[in-house]
Amino acid sequence: MNSKYASLLDDVRVKRWYDNLARGSKVTADVYLGKFGSFCNLSGLTPGDLVSLGEEELEGKILDYISLMESKGFAGSYINHSVKAVKSWLSFFFFEYPFVLFMMLTRGAFILFIIINGERRGVSSKNRC
Repeated sequence: MNSKYASLLDDVRVKRWYDNLARGSKVTADVYLGKFGSFCNLSGLTPGDLVSLGEEELEGKILDYISLMESKGFAGSYINHSVKAVKSWLSFFFFEYPFVLFMMLTRGAFILFIIINGERRGVSSKNRC
């Protein structure tokens, strides 16, 4: 692995999560480690901090990250993949939070994800009026 976030693997919990992902796909494990590391870096949190946050605070951190990435011009699909990496980390610790997320996909179009107990239950897209 050649990742600027490889040092995260010094944390035994992150190493276990990474190794577990790599059992399914090494590529996915590497990509998720990078996206998860970026999220932690931009959010000013450690992996341990994330699992200790309450639901409201965690949802706020994820929404702040989405807003930051949108303001930097990242595509909604890229942001969604980054959030999936964070959700993977949280689900490794059996955390399941219901989130409702709005993400801008393209100029003027939004998508709504309703995530309940770790499953996407509804998707709706519409153009901004």
